[in-house]
Amino acid sequence: MKFLLVTLNGKFSQGLYPWDSMDIHALAEEFQKHDCHVDFQECDQLLQCKDSLKKYDAIVFGSSQIPYEKKILEDYAFITNLLGSNIIPRYELVLSHDNKGMQGLLAIAKGIDVIHFEYGTDANADYKPGYVYKTIDGAGSFGVSLPKSDNELRQFIKKNTLLREQPLRLWHYIKQKLKLFIWRKRYIKEKEQYFRPGIPLVSQKLIPNLKFDYKVLVFHDLFFVLKRNVRKNDFRASGSGLFEKVAQVPSQVLDLANRYCKELDSPCLSIDVAFDGSKAFCIEFQCCHFGPITYLDADVVHYRTKDTWTSNIWHRKSLEWVFAYSICNNMKFKKKPTQ
Repeated sequence: MKFLLVTLNGKFSQGLYPWDSMDIHALAEEFQKHDCHVDFQECDQLLQCKDSLKKYDAIVFGSSQIPYEKKILEDYAFITNLLGSNIIPRYELVLSHDNKGMQGLLAIAKGIDVIHFEYGTDANADYKPGYVYKTIDGAGSFGVSLPKSDNELRQFIKKNTLLREQPLRLWHYIKQKLKLFIWRKRYIKEKEQYFRPGIPLVSQKLIPNLKFDYKVLVFHDLFFVLKRNVRKNDFRASGSGLFEKVAQVPSQVLDLANRYCKELDSPCLSIDVAFDGSKAFCIEFQCCHFGPITYLDADVVHYRTKDTWTSNIWHRKSLEWVFAYSICNNMKFKKKPTQ
């Protein structure tokens, strides 16, 4: 099989840290061990050789946590998909990177069980006790709030809007506000509303009394899990850094991660899972660009055999090894003739 991995400024997806790239030379070597050939191509050169894209079994995209790089990769993923190429992960999963709104919509569309979820503009957000409010691109615990009043919700929205709003749009809004008081004849209410600062906002029902959640990384049929503890006097495990190695994981947590992988049709998955003692819930997920700490630190690997979960001691291998393993084996599995 032949794969084309799309790079941006010589980087492909994420290494240990968001600013690191995977080692593309090590990736090429790992793909070759699966009898798979891999080429690398800068995204801005993809359309210069669009006819040759057809020779590849799949075009593989990563993403970036730098907003303008993320946008560039999304656009090239869209065009590559439009040209009829098989892209990994699927285009909607590229869009879902760092987009909690899209993640929730996809889960609803796929019929996957999720925490009660709403997504819209901040102007339409109503305060509801017991709901967590999130910006769509918040990372770790940043951009996440459990307000105790409508005033706290408005303060959260205001702070995050000012951090994210484009300065030029904010300036136009301020000008309209000034005209209302000092040059009323030039004031246009509709123009003020057009430039009103705002953000997309997600709300999720809080699962009460959680002391931890699970970070699960899936690479084809290999499942790696760390427990992530909630900080003292907080409700968030995300961003706490309080990871704990665990050998035993509730089957419901692994079942949910497995279902997401299958429904989203992705060879790789990072998913945050809350468990209330009987049912597992997805908090958020990523498929094309995520931190590998859970994989690199886990001592145990879980995999499904028939209808049960089996756990074994994991002998650590490189990130490039597991990425090539997941892509190649997932593609070979799909190409198997049906009986």
